[in-house]
Amino acid sequence: MNEQTLVEGKESQLAVFSPVEAMIAEYAEENKNLVFDYRDPIGNKEARSHIYKLRQVKTKITDIHKQAKAEALELCRMLDGHKNKLIGNVEDMIAVHDEPIKQIEREEAEAEAERQRVIKEAEEKAERERLAELERREAEIRAKEEAFAKQKAEEERIEREKRIAEEAAAKAEIEIAREQQIAEEAAAKAESEKEAALEAAERKRIADIEAERQRLIAEQQAKELAEIKRKEAEAEAERKRVDNKRHRAKIENEVSAYLTINCECPKELAARVMNVLIAGTIPHVTINY
Repeated sequence: MNEQTLVEGKESQLAVFSPVEAMIAEYAEENKNLVFDYRDPIGNKEARSHIYKLRQVKTKITDIHKQAKAEALELCRMLDGHKNKLIGNVEDMIAVHDEPIKQIEREEAEAEAERQRVIKEAEEKAERERLAELERREAEIRAKEEAFAKQKAEEERIEREKRIAEEAAAKAEIEIAREQQIAEEAAAKAESEKEAALEAAERKRIADIEAERQRLIAEQQAKELAEIKRKEAEAEAERKRVDNKRHRAKIENEVSAYLTINCECPKELAARVMNVLIAGTIPHVTINY
């Protein structure tokens, strides 16, 4: 096969594209004159239909190429080049109409992203307001608890001072009676030396009884004072326990809120993470209270 024959053979092989080339030329002329309103649903649909028709031409080109290539393998490279050129022409025509459609799709995607951002900002604002209201309510409850504790402490102080005053009055009465008794015994001693020994013994007995009573009173007072201090210590410990529990709950709520809001964790997953954090089962990780 000489060069002339090869050229003629190649031209003969390329002739298989003649029908589709005529179709492309027709579509190219039509494509130049077509104008679509891409933003109008009907115009958009017509543009997509036109693109589909042009893409069918690509399919025909490919089918002709495959058939011709099977019949004459030596012309494959030439056929490939010509196919690519023709497809490029069709791609150029498609791009004229496809790019505006893609631009509209990008704009719609951007609009949807903006809408989602606005929704998210509104949800985050509502969550901040909810947390602020919750904190205000906790502060109100804490103030009421502190007022109640203060009132209770004042009532206990008044009761304690009243009891001490009553005990002091009783002790004074006893002291007066004892002094009166001593005076009477002294007068009786002047009446009779004989009865002096008996009166002295009686005074000693009474003094021993009084000393024992005073000891019992002092012991009772010491017990009551110890009981008061014990109750005060228990009240203080309970207050600290309640404060610590409230503080831990506040910190844990803040961590949970951070996971659900900032980290966008689902509530169920956030709850599971909080459980293991509180339990302290994650190595090297703890909640800073």
